[in-house]
Parts: sequence; C-alpha cells; structure tokens
Amino acid sequence: MGLTIAFSPPHLGLLFWLMLGPRGVMRASLLVASWLAMAALTIGLVAMVVQGSLGQLWILPAPATELISPLIDGLAAVALVTVAVWALVTGHGDPSQREGGFQRLLQLPLPVLLALSCGWQFLSPEDGLLYAKALNQLRQGGMEGAERFAAIALLWLVSSSLMVLPLVLLIALGPTQIGRLLEPLKRGLENHGKSIVAIMSLSLAGYLGWQGWIGWQAIG
Repeated sequence: MGLTIAFSPPHLGLLFWLMLGPRGVMRASLLVASWLAMAALTIGLVAMVVQGSLGQLWILPAPATELISPLIDGLAAVALVTVAVWALVTGHGDPSQREGGFQRLLQLPLPVLLALSCGWQFLSPEDGLLYAKALNQLRQGGMEGAERFAAIALLWLVSSSLMVLPLVLLIALGPTQIGRLLEPLKRGLENHGKSIVAIMSLSLAGYLGWQGWIGWQAIG
C-alpha cells in the first residue's frame, strides 16, 4: 500500500525535472520536503479518525463499528479502480499534447508548482483510503505506544520512498552522474508510467475487494 501511494508519475516527473534543472538540489529538496510534510499531515489526520475509533467519534453502536473495515476496503477498491480507468483512458491520448501540457505546467513559478503538488497529494482520495486501511489494520492488531508509532513512521517513509531516494542519489552522486541514471527512468515513466499505475491499482483493488468481502462475510 505504501509503494502504491509512493508511485505517482506526476510528482516523480516533476521531481526529475527539478533535479536536472538549475539549482537542482535546492528545488528538488523543497518538493520532497513538501511531499513528506503532506504525507505526515494526511497520516496524522487519518490517524486521528481511525486510531481514535470511528465508533466513539460517530457515536455508532457496536455492530455498526464492525462495518468500518470492510467499508474502508470497498471504498479504497472503488477509488483504485477509478484511478486505473483514468490512467488507461488518458494514457491513449496524443503524446505530443500530453508533453506540451506538461511543459506548460513546468513554466509556472516554483511556489505555484509546490502548491499544486501539495494539493494533488492531499486531495487524492485513493491515498487517504489506503492510509486509512493501513492504520485500521494497526488498530485492529492492537499495536500500542512505541510499536504503533514505529509502524506509522515506517508507513510514512515507505509511502515517500520513491521521492526521497532519487534526491539522496542526487546529493550523493552529483547532477552529472544522476542525469545519466535518470534518463532511462524518465523515458520509462513517460512511456509506461500510466500503465504501471493501472496495473498496481487494479492489483491492489482486487486484494482490497477480496479483503472487504471476507470482512463482510464474517459480519454476516
């Protein structure tokens, strides 16, 4: 679930572009810092609801609280199928138009790009539902204290790994070396990014749908 959240072609494309441009380390660092901050904010908000017990928050009777887990699974599965369909539909458009649109977007000032990146990340419903699924599993597993905090921190790091690792490599290797490494990744992302999103989303949607069905059967 963390890696599904982490693989975001728009954010990765923007990161690669910033890394290879002027003041690459500084500008890419700002983007990665904004991603980490928004991921932490999202996890924190979701944790306040899920870890704090939805039943108490909504004053639901005990039988109704048992529906929370399969409900989250079902909603997350629907959101992921929607993302997969969108990726497949938009992936068959005119490549030159997509490239032109992305280039026009890159002409915006960096503060605007960061604001758009944060908004996209925070408002992605599938990401929020995947965080809710993971946090609900921790709650059901009975994790408390430092163990729960460590598990949440691991989720935060994994869901940010694909943004953090390229920046670490840039700082370690320098722009010349990282440029040679990024070029094939950029081409692969441009040519196959949406197909990978669709495959990952449909695979995880199938798993979550199955989990929701099992949970629903257990309640019934």
